[in-house]
Amino acid sequence: MTSARAEHTATLLSNGKVLVVGGHRFNSLDSTLATAELYDPTTRTFMPTGSMLTPRQNHTATLLSTGQVLITGGFNASRLGLSTAEIYDPKTGFFSPTGAICEGRAEHTATLLDSGKVLIAGGYEHAALALPARAVAELYDPEAGTFSSAGPMAFARGSHTATVLADGTVLIAGGATTIFLGPAVREAEVYDPQEGSFIVDASMVEGRSRHAATALPSGDVLFAGGVDRFFTTLQSAELYTTAVAISRAPQRQRSVEASVD
Repeated sequence: MTSARAEHTATLLSNGKVLVVGGHRFNSLDSTLATAELYDPTTRTFMPTGSMLTPRQNHTATLLSTGQVLITGGFNASRLGLSTAEIYDPKTGFFSPTGAICEGRAEHTATLLDSGKVLIAGGYEHAALALPARAVAELYDPEAGTFSSAGPMAFARGSHTATVLADGTVLIAGGATTIFLGPAVREAEVYDPQEGSFIVDASMVEGRSRHAATALPSGDVLFAGGVDRFFTTLQSAELYTTAVAISRAPQRQRSVEASVD
């Protein structure tokens, strides 16, 4: 890459290139980055593109239906959660400001909904002070360029996952209550865009944060690895299973299968 970086984002663009944004360098005075670069799979090379307006790490990058990329939150150099957001336009190669997030956060999730809006959920306010995770969510409207409240989550969490299910709802699972040695969250919840609310769902077999979640062709979701409340790295995996065909109706029958070691 053109710059060494960690805790950045990488987003596949509509044109087939990959946008790499922000992050930081460990053990560096100028640690938090505003730079961005593009990977071209045809030439297998990286090249610089426009820089963000604000240096940030542990942020989110979401490809919008317009082909633009929404960058939200993240930590600044002082490890404070940012409330700023910006838009990258692949046609111009530049970042521009958009509406401010209602509450600054990092290590949150940002999920594109079928409506074209983006659900921003959870995250941490300040890493250095180890403040509790947020239990608030908000929606970004790309047409208006504004954020608005999406109602309270059932559980405060950061370093969790958010996965779009076959019915267009969003499964929020795992995470931690504080960024350092906080209890790992077992409980899961589902955001229903039509109802505009979060519904408590099945609990995970094992509380975990910083894990991976992958939607499978069957409609199930695979959770793998992560860390527990003691920051022990997990080898286990578990499956979130939809027991019946899911409709837009609120009634659900779902379960989590036993973890696999």
